[in-house]
Amino acid sequence: MSVDIANTEIVSIPLETYTGDQDLFLESIQEGLSNNKMAIYVDCQQLQSISSSHVSLLWKAMQLCKENDTEFILKNVRDLVLDVLVTLDLQDIFVVEQQDKGKDEFLETDKFSYIAIEPLELKFSLTVENIVRQKYAVGSHLDQALISKQIIFEIQTIFYEAVTNIRLHSDMNSQTPIEFYLSQMNDNIIMQFTDTGKEFDPTQHEQVYSSKKAIKERMKNGFGIMMMKKMSDKVSYKRVNNKNVLTITKSWSKCNG
Repeated sequence: MSVDIANTEIVSIPLETYTGDQDLFLESIQEGLSNNKMAIYVDCQQLQSISSSHVSLLWKAMQLCKENDTEFILKNVRDLVLDVLVTLDLQDIFVVEQQDKGKDEFLETDKFSYIAIEPLELKFSLTVENIVRQKYAVGSHLDQALISKQIIFEIQTIFYEAVTNIRLHSDMNSQTPIEFYLSQMNDNIIMQFTDTGKEFDPTQHEQVYSSKKAIKERMKNGFGIMMMKKMSDKVSYKRVNNKNVLTITKSWSKCNG
């Protein structure tokens, strides 16, 4: 279907999904709908990482457009965004504008036979802003080891989704710190998260996810655990000294495709 460009609205998705940014994004979508635009284009060009919060935000916006019989189209979509949509089996749900694609420099991946990663230890509170800040700290640490952007993206995604899951389910005060430790063991990257919240085993609280179910039930959440598990090789949990200890393993060889 051909769409008159003058009768469209272009809205950029926020780089980070703080509450205020989400509200402004959805308000811009609503404004386009109020002006009876035939199509809403969401520009994804600035996204260098994508979280379950981004997916949920796109999902909400798409539902708003469907309710108003308005086309909802993603444009300037990086390969990493498409990869996440494929992971969630949503690649056929969202309409993506066709574009000429050269190499995505962000996802250019060099092959390494072995790289020693220095251990990283963090202790931080669970405010949303701080979680995002620490996600970038993890990325900066890995970047010093000359690791490809694709690998860094996957590890940052696992980190963000795991910590967000703790924030949502631990019943901890947002100022109470949690501990994070990243290390390398042979061909594996090990991430360990320790918190003092209520006992919660994410491996026993898995949601049965399917894109068809998501559409039928108009899901707005629940994408994070799926992303985390798909990008990891092993997720284990134990309760030690009244603390939750979540350990996530990612195969080094699978990081490199």
